[in-house]
Amino acid sequence: MIKAYILVHTSACAFMSEEVLNKAKIYNKLVSTPREFSSDCGMSVYVECPNVDEISQILNENKIEHIIKII
Repeated sequence: MIKAYILVHTSACAFMSEEVLNKAKIYNKLVSTPREFSSDCGMSVYVECPNVDEISQILNENKIEHIIKII
């Protein structure tokens, strides 16, 4: 299981990310962005999944700009 943070530019993008990932049945949680990661927004989405490429594809299909930081 891969654990990662999805960094986004706005809190609206964080909420949209949470919504589309919930629909895809991917475990996620809105969290404060960790200090070691740079982001325009103070919110990020923590995810646990077997494949981060799937997450990136889902977010791209929904036109959500993002950066995935694997931990």
